[in-house]
Amino acid sequence: MDANDIKFSVNSPVCRGAPMPEFNPEKFNESRVPDNMRFKSVSRYPADDGRRFRVEWTTQDCYDDTGLEQFKEEVRRWWTDNGYAGNGIVLEFYLDDRYSDWNAYFELK
Repeated sequence: MDANDIKFSVNSPVCRGAPMPEFNPEKFNESRVPDNMRFKSVSRYPADDGRRFRVEWTTQDCYDDTGLEQFKEEVRRWWTDNGYAGNGIVLEFYLDDRYSDWNAYFELK
């Protein structure tokens, strides 16, 4: 397995207030993260070396690290449940906010 084999997609409602879709273990489930961390844009791609996979996630209005651990738990669940953990690939997760200079970064292996 290399980073090109990773599939990342977000399971989310079509808009705020719409019904939340049923939990999907193959996807990142927005229902499991704080509302203010819902995505406004997300980019995902493997690094050139095939050993890193990067996700760049822009939130609605996070402003600070409140809720970041809950967000990381859903990332860890997705990473582990889909068999990506322990394969020598590093997940790089970058987060930022539409309205402030808040940002966060973490890695999983």
